[in-house]
Amino acid sequence: MDSMKKRYFYKLSTNVITLILSFATAGIVPRALGPNDYGNFNFLANFFGQIANFLDMGTSTCFYTRLSKDNKNIKLITIYFGYFLILFSIASLLVVFLSYTKCGEFIWPQQMPWHIQLAFVYAMLMFFSTIFDKILDALGYTVFSESVRLGIRFLSVAVLVYMFTLGFLNISKLFYYHIAVTAITIFCFGLCLWKKKIRISFDISANDFKSTALDFYKYSGPLFVVILIDSLISLGERRLLQGFSGSSEQAYYGIAYVVNSFCSIFSSSMTPLFLREYSIAYGENNLDMMKRLLVRYQMLLYSVASYFACFIFSQVDFVVNVIAGSEYVGAIPAISVMALFPLHQTYGQIHSSILYATDRTKTYRNITIIMSVIGIVASFFLLAPQRYGGWDLGAFGLAFKALVMNVFIVNLFCYMNMKKLELCYTKALLHQIGIVSLFLLLAFASKLLVAEFSFFYQNQIVIFVVSGVLYTIFCLFHLLLFPKIFGLSQGEVKQMMIQVVQHLKSIK
Repeated sequence: MDSMKKRYFYKLSTNVITLILSFATAGIVPRALGPNDYGNFNFLANFFGQIANFLDMGTSTCFYTRLSKDNKNIKLITIYFGYFLILFSIASLLVVFLSYTKCGEFIWPQQMPWHIQLAFVYAMLMFFSTIFDKILDALGYTVFSESVRLGIRFLSVAVLVYMFTLGFLNISKLFYYHIAVTAITIFCFGLCLWKKKIRISFDISANDFKSTALDFYKYSGPLFVVILIDSLISLGERRLLQGFSGSSEQAYYGIAYVVNSFCSIFSSSMTPLFLREYSIAYGENNLDMMKRLLVRYQMLLYSVASYFACFIFSQVDFVVNVIAGSEYVGAIPAISVMALFPLHQTYGQIHSSILYATDRTKTYRNITIIMSVIGIVASFFLLAPQRYGGWDLGAFGLAFKALVMNVFIVNLFCYMNMKKLELCYTKALLHQIGIVSLFLLLAFASKLLVAEFSFFYQNQIVIFVVSGVLYTIFCLFHLLLFPKIFGLSQGEVKQMMIQVVQHLKSIK
């Protein structure tokens, strides 16, 4: 089993490279498909992603938590996979049937049946890929899973660039591409489990099945209503955007969501590791460890998310023009808002994980249901045209609603968890405000300083890169001076510097 430090390093390294590759190729799909088809792709992919999330019912988190606590429980893996294979088989028949009916035309307006079915297959494969990844993480094989993911990422990027260069890319082939990449990832993960001699166990008694089902029901039962409402609202919001504003606004929101994923790629990948360690500490009733994990990770991950989000926010014009092109200029307002979304998305992942790990799913359910109902009402008025009493804000309206609601809900969860652990919420709130203010100041200062000397180099990519380098230097300077605001100690920063120097010397 890999150590926590080694797993963190591989997670971080993999996501650094993934971020660079994603940023370098992010404009390929929007440019190849155009706003209309790109909007349709996003609409269908999001729709079935939400369906997979609904069918999950929070059980994947329960599965990961239980497997982390008991690595030898192979029967749990068998029961869990068997259940979802049956469930998704039934769902696939329903999707195929509906895609050729009038009901399907209402649910997926202006979408081809074949694209609907491909989107369903892609979403289901993504779900199983995530489960395999969680199994490897829970069993401590993070290094292998991240190495495989990185190798497949390089290969898939090369294939995507090749398809784009030949003018071979359209919405159908894009679905084929994602399905193939995800299927290969699942195969490699499965091969790893096979080599580690982790086999599906068919020696399952009725009592095994019953006890596992009861455990999952106790854990995920309270989440049924909240996940149902959350899924319906998420689907409804994207359906409202499609109906009121059309595929182009759907594309703008899709671009904004891609930028959001850039900013959150580091922090979101670290959350499963945090959940695993926190679940173990909770199982051992180690209150001091739980406190240390929470304070350290929420400051560190929030700072990492802020570093990326604030820079992208300051460079949003460049991001849109270079990545997506002039056809997507209308996405700038939505992207500006969604660039800041990962900040509290990070907090949300941490604090919802704590609620999951400590079996307070009822609390999570009650708060989320109330806020979700408020959110769908707000979405209607933000998206609806004036004849319905709305403001017709399109992608920007949906992004603005998502940001405001997320900030409020996440801080409520944060307050509850910190109060339970007898920690000071005010310090956490001041850290949120302070770190974002600092990074925004550094980001815009870097942008303005580079702009003053831009007559030496007119290339926008060069200006963007130089701004990023200067911004990073400013941030590292503050890290050295004030490591505590990043969740690190002076000794840890010095150790990191020593390791970097030693690594550079080894390269020479």
